[in-house]
Amino acid sequence: MSECVARNEALEEAIARAPDDIAGYAVYGDWLLEQSEPHGALIALHMRRHQGVATPTTDELVEEARLVREVFDDLKRLKLPVMSYTVKYGFLESLKIGGGGRRAGEVLRTTLTHRTAPFLRALEVAAAPSPGGRWWRPSKMDLDQKATINSVWQTIGELGLPATLRAATVPPPLGRDPRSDLTALAHVEELRWPLRALALVIEHISVQVLTPILMAKVSS
Repeated sequence: MSECVARNEALEEAIARAPDDIAGYAVYGDWLLEQSEPHGALIALHMRRHQGVATPTTDELVEEARLVREVFDDLKRLKLPVMSYTVKYGFLESLKIGGGGRRAGEVLRTTLTHRTAPFLRALEVAAAPSPGGRWWRPSKMDLDQKATINSVWQTIGELGLPATLRAATVPPPLGRDPRSDLTALAHVEELRWPLRALALVIEHISVQVLTPILMAKVSS
């Protein structure tokens, strides 16, 4: 997703190295204000809130809502299946997106490359509930779940994940070399697998192992 907005890679890298240091956000916010970016005003507002300067007035709350709409407008216009998110210092802190089948990777790519996402701390890709099929006759939801897994890991493989990410709930990879895929999560301290997605992965691996054995017995 291309954005006609100002970004400063050097300042973003400085924040990523010390994401708990609020000074980095203040410097970035000042730089964005110099570029006449509304994102800078949102960061400045959140910084004042963090410093507890005063209880926000009604006018300040209205202004904050306006800035949030403006900064996140391009994401909202795409009608992405974003289920919930939190914002800290003007940047996404946590994000939960719906499964979405093959579109899940596109949704993840769009959000991860957004100007507000470089310092994401928590990410969840929701697993769709499934009535449960069988490996020889998978349910439609099983197929959607596998499409979600494949598209999500394709995006993770191409983009990686933010260095600031500390908690992730994502479906385990279905690829032939899952250990290689999982290197993208090496810096994540708290990692969870959606239960249904994990069951599908185990089923997938079982089929890969058992099918050649069964075929060999049939042909012998």
